[in-house]
Amino acid sequence: MISVDHLAEIRDQLNRIESKIDKLEESLYEDDDKETSFDSTYAITDDLISDHDIKTYGERVPYNLIEAGESVTRFRDFIYYVKKNKHEFNNLEYEYAGYSDKTFKDVRISDNTYRILSNAYIKANGKDWDLKVTKGYMYKYQGKIIWEWF
Repeated sequence: MISVDHLAEIRDQLNRIESKIDKLEESLYEDDDKETSFDSTYAITDDLISDHDIKTYGERVPYNLIEAGESVTRFRDFIYYVKKNKHEFNNLEYEYAGYSDKTFKDVRISDNTYRILSNAYIKANGKDWDLKVTKGYMYKYQGKIIWEWF
């Protein structure tokens, strides 16, 4: 038979695992420049959180989408260039190029990352950012993430 103390220990371990998963998800889509629309008065404890609740109570982070295609290929070539030519870029530009080096079918970068990499893009290409970008938001709440593009 399982004791109450043993159940509490299992629950604590599960909470620690869940916290680590949340931190890993957040590290995928990091941003220093955040807008928050969370109101702790209306905190939801149900495991089944709706998209509406995530948007209403969650954190809203401005993001930019580069959809699969030529722009993604050019973006990845640009990131590769920055990483291979570190001496041409400042530490922040180089660091954010590393954050953006992912192999997803599309590219999602925060507004903060977009601003930093836009400066690096000018250094690398001698012209303003000309990759097609769709603006939107990432909403995150209690470990759940949804995207909205416009």
